[in-house]
Amino acid sequence: MKKKKGKGEKRKRRKKRGKGGRKEEKRRKKGERKKRKEKEKERRRERRRKGRMKKKRERRRERRKRERRKKRRRNEKGEKRERRKKKEKEKENRREEKEKEKEREVKGKKEEKERKRKEKERRRRKRKEKRRRKKKRRREKEGEKEKKKREKEEEKGERERRKKKKEKEEEKRGKGERREEEKEREERKGRRRKGKGERRGEKEKEREKEEERREKEKEKKRRKKKRERTREGERKENGKGERREKKRERKERKRRKKKRKERREKEKEKKKEGKGERTREE
Repeated sequence: MKKKKGKGEKRKRRKKRGKGGRKEEKRRKKGERKKRKEKEKERRRERRRKGRMKKKRERRRERRKRERRKKRRRNEKGEKRERRKKKEKEKENRREEKEKEKEREVKGKKEEKERKRKEKERRRRKRKEKRRRKKKRRREKEGEKEKKKREKEEEKGERERRKKKKEKEEEKRGKGERREEEKEREERKGRRRKGKGERRGEKEKEREKEEERREKEKEKKRRKKKRERTREGERKENGKGERREKKRERKERKRRKKKRKERREKEKEKKKEGKGERTREE
């Protein structure tokens, strides 16, 4: 069992406590305590600084992550917009190509139709011309026959009239007197008197020659008129065709111009819409 200290010892200890050796120790311990506190303070400060730095790094990391995410979303949106634009452009190109193809098809059909119509018209004109020439030849033949017939009848009538007239004259005058007169006429002329048949033949020949000459002149005039008429008809026909062609070309030009204008307006509207979307996204 430990021995209990008395009051005298306690007093001794108290006395010792105030001595120089104890003071030095006290000072030393105080300095160490202060250093420990300083170190502790420094450690806490360092820990707080590290904590702040860690938080700062964390915040920076989070911020960068957010920025990257934002950028990625923006890029994705941009890519989507680009893809959408590309698709729309491809769609528009396909539509325009279809329209062009349709236009070419329509144009081809129209040209084919026009070609067939012209061919049909040409054949019809040819048939018409053939019929007209045939009719003309038939009429000419019929006319020539009629003319010959009429001429024969006229000649026959003329001969009969002359014959009757001569018979009347012969009845009025005597045969002897007529012979005398003829002889005197021949003597005055100094040549032989032709017979009745010869005179008649010569007159008929002259008349025939005159008739032939007149016929030739008539035929010549008729051919000239015919040539002029055919030229005039061809000129009119060609003029009509050219006018029709020019009119069709004017219509085609107007239609193409209208189409181009509509296409330009559509493109302008699309550009405006695209610009509006970009501004909204930004």
